[in-house]
Amino acid sequence: MNKIIKLSGLVVAGLILSVAIATGVNAINPKTTAIFNAYETVQLHYGVGSEQDFLRLGTRGELGNEIEVCKDGQVVDLWLYVHNSTSEEANYSDFSGPGVATNTKIALDIDESAVGQSHSVVASIDSDQTSPITDGVTITCNQEGKQIKVAYKTVSDFGHKAPALKTLGNFNFDASNILNGALLGYQSDEAEGIVPGCWQYRARINVQLTVSVIEQAEEQEVEMPPELTETGSQSQALTLALLIIGTITVATIAHRQLAMAHRHSQ
Repeated sequence: MNKIIKLSGLVVAGLILSVAIATGVNAINPKTTAIFNAYETVQLHYGVGSEQDFLRLGTRGELGNEIEVCKDGQVVDLWLYVHNSTSEEANYSDFSGPGVATNTKIALDIDESAVGQSHSVVASIDSDQTSPITDGVTITCNQEGKQIKVAYKTVSDFGHKAPALKTLGNFNFDASNILNGALLGYQSDEAEGIVPGCWQYRARINVQLTVSVIEQAEEQEVEMPPELTETGSQSQALTLALLIIGTITVATIAHRQLAMAHRHSQ
């Protein structure tokens, strides 16, 4: 005898949600062509609430988009998240599908020569199949008399769960070239920077920056001692007197020359 099992709407909804969590957001809203960091409501594994807010500042669990640093030599952590949000089916079994991104590059834009109280750092993710996306953070120092410079230090961590593939090898990141555009992903004879779609190919990159503080010397008004002030006043008076005497002398000589010239003309 067959048993009929009745499920309430709440149970059905719970089952659907469980399946969605187990299979990823792609099961609800699949992407069929390569696109990076497409989801807005995904809680990332290091505290970011949106894939599109993929560049963050600070320590784990205390991440934000702005931080104040006024200590010379302090190291600042940047956390960068990369995820090709395409569904796994769009990769194809040989990774030649429309969901695969190639020549994927990660870059940081930092003006290392700038001196000021506020500095912007911008990260970009780009590939041959996608338009570049960017996200920025700000490092400040608002203390009076202090300005800062920001410089790239190193890539301190590259985390991923991407498996080694028989046809493509290991999932790598060219950390040494991040200021100009560092390749991320697999490599084959035909392409490099290969990033397939789906969760197992996402990556986390930790970049460290160093802050230098430039102290500005305060301008102090120098007061002249009374004796020097008095001497200065006397010198000014003497100079003025000499100018007046000189002017009178020149005028007198000129008058005499005119008078003599007048007599000779008669």
